[in-house]
Amino acid sequence: NHPAFKYYGAKGIRFRLSKGDMQFLWVRDRAWELNRPSIDRVKNDGNYCLENCQFIELSHNSRKAAANRNV
Repeated sequence: NHPAFKYYGAKGIRFRLSKGDMQFLWVRDRAWELNRPSIDRVKNDGNYCLENCQFIELSHNSRKAAANRNV
């Protein structure tokens, strides 16, 4: 019943990151240097997995999400 279900659950998107994966991404992307780090999926239809995720600024991620909803 969640309003965002059509953007995530209905697409079959799964969260497949372990704690170690998150730590690796944090270091690889130097997330501590970002003002407001946010996890991003490179391919929007892909799962949250090591190969498809990166840390980016929250403001950039929000703009990206809004642009994808308008497509």
